[in-house]
Amino acid sequence: MISLKPIYQTKAQEKIVFDKIRDFFDELLFDYIDEVMSEKPLENDRSAIIDGLKSGKIRYIDGYFIITNRISNRLALELEALGGRYDRRVDGYKIPEKNIPVDISQAIARINISEQDKLKRINDYLKGIDEVKDYSIGHLSFDEQVNKIGTDLDGQFKQSMSKIHVVPADMNESQKEEIAKNYTNNMKLYIQKWTDQEIVKLRKDIEPFIMGGVRTGELSKVIQQHKGVSDRKAKFLARQETKLLVSQYQRNRFKQAGVTRYKWSTNLDGREREWHRKLHGQIFSWDEPPIIDERTGERGHPGDAFNCYSKDTEVLTDNGFKPIKDVCIGEKIATMNPQTRVFEWSVCTNKVKKYVDNIVTFKNNIFDLAVSQDHTFFYYKKKYDGKRIVPESDYPVFTTGISSLAKKNTIFYASSDNWKGKDTPFMFGLPTDIFCKFMGYYLSDGNVDNRKNGWIHIANCNNEPMYNELSPYMHVCRGKEKLFIKNEQLYDFVSVLGKAHEKHIPDVIKGLSTKYLRVFLDAFASCDGRGKIKTNGFNRGKDFNCFSQYYTCSPKMMADLVECIYKVGMSASVYIQKKKGKLSVFKNGTYKINHDIFIIQEVKTKNRHLETMDVKTVPYNDYVYDIEVAENHTILVKRGHSIHWNSNCRCVAIPQVDEV
Repeated sequence: MISLKPIYQTKAQEKIVFDKIRDFFDELLFDYIDEVMSEKPLENDRSAIIDGLKSGKIRYIDGYFIITNRISNRLALELEALGGRYDRRVDGYKIPEKNIPVDISQAIARINISEQDKLKRINDYLKGIDEVKDYSIGHLSFDEQVNKIGTDLDGQFKQSMSKIHVVPADMNESQKEEIAKNYTNNMKLYIQKWTDQEIVKLRKDIEPFIMGGVRTGELSKVIQQHKGVSDRKAKFLARQETKLLVSQYQRNRFKQAGVTRYKWSTNLDGREREWHRKLHGQIFSWDEPPIIDERTGERGHPGDAFNCYSKDTEVLTDNGFKPIKDVCIGEKIATMNPQTRVFEWSVCTNKVKKYVDNIVTFKNNIFDLAVSQDHTFFYYKKKYDGKRIVPESDYPVFTTGISSLAKKNTIFYASSDNWKGKDTPFMFGLPTDIFCKFMGYYLSDGNVDNRKNGWIHIANCNNEPMYNELSPYMHVCRGKEKLFIKNEQLYDFVSVLGKAHEKHIPDVIKGLSTKYLRVFLDAFASCDGRGKIKTNGFNRGKDFNCFSQYYTCSPKMMADLVECIYKVGMSASVYIQKKKGKLSVFKNGTYKINHDIFIIQEVKTKNRHLETMDVKTVPYNDYVYDIEVAENHTILVKRGHSIHWNSNCRCVAIPQVDEV
């Protein structure tokens, strides 16, 4: 028996498709926006201040000339000559309005009008884009890209066949056209769906700039983020569809050439299923796939079998926790790099379901998991270091089936480490730690004045510490049960974060370093939660210290808090404190609860000990589900109040022929 070289998907093939999709996204969405934003008025004015305003090196906001880029000595001297005092907290010069000359005031007004005109043109373009979007997608073709990939695959195929001195016939034109047509149609469906969503998101993100009069220099950062998202989407589509194309091509092409068998090859890295380990090295027919589940008799080729979770298991996505059965291909999924234990996002590339009679449950007070019987587990072996129980090694173990778990030596990991976020010193003209405290206070107990007058309210009886922290940096008035903050830039920023049940943590916060995430979490807990609680004990299923608690009625906020907790190196559990529809007594009356109220517990202990769990096989008689992610093959799952990491595996088919 001779093993032929399988046909592989390559980065070069993916790049051919990626370039096509990215160019389409740029032409449809970003080229015009970039052109508008790059327009700049002529400089070389007699005043260095006016030159600086025109070039974007400085901006005038609420009495401050904020520095956005390196400025010349001449500009600094002119600002000081007007009575400007440098304030390092905002990185700018404060100048009383009465000291600003008429020509500079007029320049500020003209620049603001110019900026508003740019924003209006961008907004009008996005409003009218629907008229050309469907036409552009309808005329999209990937024939050229599929032909280039096909040429590369033909080269691999013929090289593989040369080992047995066989010259296979080329594919005829109708076969090539059919493959290209199917590929293009699939791509059109994905691109149509994604552009519909992306245009809505772009409009939503640009809206506060239109209303708030913010410079397009700030908007450019938002556009760059969207371009980054579109690039990642293009890479995902290129990788996913090319993977399917290569798989289909390999199966059909080898069968056409009379190569009807393949050797099952499992990646034996400790993460494989026990049954796949047994299949490794065996020969099978394309027309008669082997049994991939010995209990159910299910048959399939390499890559057809998955780890599976019960339908009530949820997965952390960039849209919050979602039931695993509702996750969509293309969504970003929370994963952890098994080697570095760093929290990362990866894309869902596939989703499957299958019917099973029984499932295995793992349960105690802080852990809840229900999976198929041949599930691949992600865990660490444990040891005692003289003070506490810790992982025996930095590297996890991947193993398949309950029997492979050593009950007294197994800990499931429920946290992540080594998050590297941004260490930005200033945000929105404020020191970043002050901005994070303000956001923690606002997202827990804040709202904006409906009259759109720039006032922000934070309801809290014990508001003196908050007042003392914020008042040196912004206009704050203190009431008996509220703080009143006047800041139009912050008002525009937070007003789009929704009502209490819609609130979420913006990406600019979630992308910060652990130092600033800790500041944000502590501020949130001080308003709507409890900070640094001690709950010592080691009981069956209760081996943790609860560090803090956070309360919210927003499901997205709950998920965002969990993400931040994992990034600071802790773990979390989530409970429902009050159910929607229940009556609740407050000091000013009894009210019906309109939304579930969540308690998020931040837990110090990162490990969940198998020996404290009740493990049993129970009747299920329903579908179980699994998703596949592009990177890491770990996902953050939630069942009941329990949150922890889990995994999946991979195999490949190697074509086989008889020796002559």
